Amino acid sequence: MTFAGATTALAAQGDRRGSADPSAPVRPTIDPVLWEPEQIFPLALSHASDLKLTDEQRAQIETINSKLRASNAPLFISIDTLKPARVQLPQPGSSSAPTPIPPPPTSEEIAEVVARRHALGEARARVHENIRLSRDQMTQLLSAEQQTKLASLEDSARSTAERGDRGGTTTEHNLTGSQRNTGRRGQGRPPT
Repeated sequence: MTFAGATTALAAQGDRRGSADPSAPVRPTIDPVLWEPEQIFPLALSHASDLKLTDEQRAQIETINSKLRASNAPLFISIDTLKPARVQLPQPGSSSAPTPIPPPPTSEEIAEVVARRHALGEARARVHENIRLSRDQMTQLLSAEQQTKLASLEDSARSTAERGDRGGTTTEHNLTGSQRNTGRRGQGRPPT
């Protein structure tokens, strides 16, 4: 009798300490989304009325955004081709045969990796510089009040994205309009 009572009490304690209820529905995990600096342009345009943008400001922001997309498109292609292929690691607990240790790389292979990394770094730096210059151009178009409001909107959108809320994330406000967020800046999967 005492043993049965202790077992029931321990089971109840386990439930309170966070052991999973098998009948509870599985909650999907949502990966956080990083806010990309180029998302400021679609954000500003989608909040044109909140920012009280004039038609001229709106048209100039659209032009800046178009020029940025055009200048960064070949750089994104370059970045995608320069990235090394992902290494497929074995699943934990799988009973696959151990893979042999590869031979050390040759000096030519090392030089190729170094050259690829330098080219990748240069392409990424050019993308960031293009975005910075475009953001500066847009900032010059806005009044101090509009700049403050846009900064507040961007902070809110960044926080929302980082919490995993898919209501205003990379795919919607993407620079190129495509689902480029897979594989960029730590992204593993496109939003669902």
